[in-house]
Amino acid sequence: MKKIKYILITIVFSVLFGSCSTIIAIYQIATWKPKILVDLDIKVYSVYKNGKFTRDGLKEKEITKLGYQIVDDYGLYLYNGRIGTRGEYSKIIFYDDIKITINNKTVVIPKNKIKEKKITDIGYVYDYSIEPLKFNEFSTESFIIDLGTIEIVEKDGKIVKEKRKIPPIMLKNTINIYWLENAFHPNSVDTYYYYWLDKYKGEFGDAKTIYFNPELVKIPNDIKKIIENKKKLSNIEQKVGETWQGKVITNDTNLNILTWEKVDE
Repeated sequence: MKKIKYILITIVFSVLFGSCSTIIAIYQIATWKPKILVDLDIKVYSVYKNGKFTRDGLKEKEITKLGYQIVDDYGLYLYNGRIGTRGEYSKIIFYDDIKITINNKTVVIPKNKIKEKKITDIGYVYDYSIEPLKFNEFSTESFIIDLGTIEIVEKDGKIVKEKRKIPPIMLKNTINIYWLENAFHPNSVDTYYYYWLDKYKGEFGDAKTIYFNPELVKIPNDIKKIIENKKKLSNIEQKVGETWQGKVITNDTNLNILTWEKVDE
């Protein structure tokens, strides 16, 4: 009887805390105020082929394409300290130790020190430590990971990606500065800057400062004019017979602001 009572209490508390989390999330979205946000994230920058690292012809501004290519070719998501697979039940078999190189210093992670973990609804991830090397979201160095030979299999033993040697892959941090108008539409944003962190010249402020305090972002005058003009156009009432269409303003550092323009007929 006591055991049943304990189980019931546990279920009730789980439901309550789950509901509270949902309520908090809904409240945060409902009370959202448009703001500038700053994200720092690590992405695939290049792959080692024919004796050198290459971006396979991709432009510097094409931040995510090579990462997608790595997923398609090798079934892998790569991060600092973590490797993920595509597919909820896909598991990696490591045949070699992993090597991480930062600033020409290399650390070897024995394959038996790689920790496998299952994340619900996501899949298996493999965590590792790069100590004594250091690398965080503010690092501007290259992060080179050499996985050696691996194989990816399903839980039933079916081969997803055959056994083969993965070429060394270089990762770099990126900085994304953007305006989020509506939290209900997190993918609908105005991007002011999205580029590799080692190429960032502080145009919007010190990276570490604005990451923790995005309200301190200093918008360059040329972008400020575009934003102000967009606000003016947003307040113009469309007259009968006028035609307006969307217009996207871009540049080489992935500026992407959706505004409008009147079409002459």
